[in-house]
Amino acid sequence: MNQQKHFVTLRTRFDGFHETMTLKELESGKYNEILILLFEFQRDMIEEQCSLLDEYLMSLGLFEGSVGLVNNSINGNGQSMLIDYLLSKGKDCDILGLQFIKTSKCEKLLKGKCRAWLTESNISEFGKTKFYSNCLLMEHLMFEPCGTSIRFYRHGNKVEVLCTPASY
Repeated sequence: MNQQKHFVTLRTRFDGFHETMTLKELESGKYNEILILLFEFQRDMIEEQCSLLDEYLMSLGLFEGSVGLVNNSINGNGQSMLIDYLLSKGKDCDILGLQFIKTSKCEKLLKGKCRAWLTESNISEFGKTKFYSNCLLMEHLMFEPCGTSIRFYRHGNKVEVLCTPASY
């Protein structure tokens, strides 16, 4: 049994980790005690990762002028969450999202702070639709070689990102 499961089981006697939980159960608060315990268990790591994220963003120069963010979300969720996070820390940033396709939801959410190559191009609707249907594949081909990020860590005086190895 991993540490988190052991931690929860000792404190609540809950052992149904392999049971399916429903959205209704989550909304009703059935698992609130467990979720709070898991948050407490991970508190130090969460605080460390937030601190390292702040340092990492500073090292990228995110607060020095305008920054282009390659945004692989057609709805702009990642960029929006990053902006909200920075604003909650009292940090101002000027981020312009760069992506293949954007939806009207993205345009509204990012208040025009994004550019989408296909959405704004003169490519035929058929071409846009064909690309749209394959853009997830394109995203993985372009960005997956770095792997999926797992966490930040300190390497000497520099904050780096630990990624899973690409699986090709």
